This record gives sequence, C-alpha cells and structure tokens, in this order.
Amino acid sequence: MSERHKRFEAIFNGMHLAILVVDPQSEIITDANPAAQDLLARPTAALVGQKIAEIPLEDSLKLRQLMQKASRQGDACSETLHCLGADGKVLPVEIYAALLERPRRRLIMLTLRDVSATKEAQMKLMQARDAAEFSNRAKSQFLANMSHELRTPLNAINGFARIMADGLFGPLENEKYEEYMQDIIDSGAHLLSIINDILDISKVEAGQMDLREEKTSLPEVVQAAVALVGNRAKQSELTLSTALDEALPSLWADPRALKQIALNLLSNAIKFTPRGGEIECGARLEADGSMLLYVADTGVGIPEKDYQTIFEPFSQLDHDLAAEAEEGTGLGLALCKQLAGLHGAEIGVISEVGKGTAVSVKFPPERTISGRSKGGEGPAA
Repeated sequence: MSERHKRFEAIFNGMHLAILVVDPQSEIITDANPAAQDLLARPTAALVGQKIAEIPLEDSLKLRQLMQKASRQGDACSETLHCLGADGKVLPVEIYAALLERPRRRLIMLTLRDVSATKEAQMKLMQARDAAEFSNRAKSQFLANMSHELRTPLNAINGFARIMADGLFGPLENEKYEEYMQDIIDSGAHLLSIINDILDISKVEAGQMDLREEKTSLPEVVQAAVALVGNRAKQSELTLSTALDEALPSLWADPRALKQIALNLLSNAIKFTPRGGEIECGARLEADGSMLLYVADTGVGIPEKDYQTIFEPFSQLDHDLAAEAEEGTGLGLALCKQLAGLHGAEIGVISEVGKGTAVSVKFPPERTISGRSKGGEGPAA
C-alpha cells in the first residue's frame, strides 16, 4: 500500500463525518467509514456491498438524483434528507455528493452530516423570536390601552385646573394657591405630553398607526411647528429661525406625523441648547429628488458613541453637558425615528460635543411630488 493511499485511509477512517463511497452505475456501496456505521446504526460489513437504496433514508429517489447530478456535472451538490438514526429517531441529514475519480472507475463519495442539532437550534431561535415579537406586541398593546385610560382623567384635571387658575367662578384669593395651580397645569401638560408620546410609539410598534397621507407642504409644516415652540425658545433666550424654500415641491406624507417630527426635533434642540444659543429648522430638496427636513442647534452636542442609542425609547445622554439640561423621558427622538420609518425615511445625526447638533430626516425621492403636476395624488412614480 502506497504512502498516499495510507494517508487517505487514515483520513477516511478518522473523519467524524459519515462517508459512503458508491458506484454510480450499480449503486452499490463500495466503502464506508466508522462514522457512517455510527450514524446509520449498521456495522461497516453490513453497509459495504449493499445497494444505496438499502440505506434507511426517507427518499432514495432524491439520493439517486443527487448522485447522478454529481456524476454528470462533476461538481459537489447537496440535499437534506431524513434517515433513521441509531436510537430509532428520524434525523435530518445533510448529504454532499462529490465525484471521486479513480484510475479505472468513477465513484461517488457521499458525506452525511447530522444536522438535527442545527435544526433544533434554528427552531428554538424561531420560537424565541416569535415569543419576543408576541411579548413586544402585547407590551405595545398594553401601553396603548393604558395611555388611552390615563388621558381621559388627565384631560379633566388639566381642564379644571385651568378653570380655577383663570378664576372663572371667582378668584382663589391666595397667591400661593395660584402658584400651586400653575404647577398643576404645567405638570399636567408635561405628563399628557409623555402619555401622548408613549401612545404614539405603542401604536407604531403594535402596527396600529395608520398614516393619513396627502399632498403636504413641508414649509407650512415647519412654520407651524416653529410657531408652537416660539414662546419656549424666547423664554430660554434662544434665537429660532427657519431656512425654507417656498418653491419646494409638495411631499406625499401624513402632515400630522410630519408636524410631530418637527415639534419633537425642535423641543429636543430647545432642551439641550444653553441660553443665547441658536436653532435653525429647515427643509430643502436634495439632488437625488429626496426631501430633507432638519433641525440644527448650537447646543451641548452628542458624543458619537451615542448616535444610535439616542433613537431608542427612554434613552438619555449621560455626559456632563447634557446633565445640565432639562430632564426628559427620551421618547422624542425615538418617536421621530418611528414616524420617519413609516414614511420610508431615514433619520440621521451629525454632532460635536460642546458645539451643537443637526438631526435630519430624509424622505425618499418617490415621496416628492413634482411641482409641475397639478392636483395629482400619490407619490411620484
């Protein structure tokens, strides 16, 4: 026996994968390694000399076709079949067939690999994924229901507090009461804002938020949002400006969702911009036809390591400059990302700690409605 043949025999017998060598003409097994004996629960003597059809596989026809393909094309090919294992269990087995050229004959080498552990792991992974998705949907549904239940009494509290603060049925006759009432109004408005954000995020995650899309003017949305936060910016001694091209084409989108995005971005900028800073909200048409909505500020900035986490619900910046800013729930940017995603838009951030931040939402070109089309509905094709 040559050294080369000895090495082949050593490798053949030492392989942990089951190997069968088959004559493609007669379909008779000419050799089998010990691993094949273990996998197929048959001694080597009972395998060699037997037809391949005797192997306890679920579909011998597929196995024949696999060998014919390998013999005809000369390339390795594979198929997953089921066979009866040593313990009587049916095992999924991945079979590779490759042409084995010998000096005077052509043989097929079949390599059999038990993939039951892999299949089981995949199944567990799918079950875990399904369970996680179900749990997430249940959580979102619970939050959505809770938010609805909380808003009703909270609206009543806010309404009655406003009536008392305005003295509709007579003055409170005590300055301290007036101060407390204003605290109730402010706290109630803040709590209602949080509940509304949770409700919106929960609706998106639960697949319950439906966009009411229409031909929308992005400059009008920006101007409306800026008007709503104007007093807050003024109280914080911030310069708030817009950069808008009134000739911008319309956008096919949900105007309420766009306004919510703009408001959240502006509110975040006001929260993290020190007194005397500047905030700019703008919209422009990009060269590729996409539309860009952005808010840029001269605030505390965001470390690069936090670029992704800031868009996660309830995330908070943890660096020293951000600690000086007003506390928040961390829902604003998360909601922006969710609403942008419903429009197929991408949200991004560019920032430098201590110098400022620019957050942008880029809407795909197909949502831009050509300025030449009059009265057309739907995004541009």
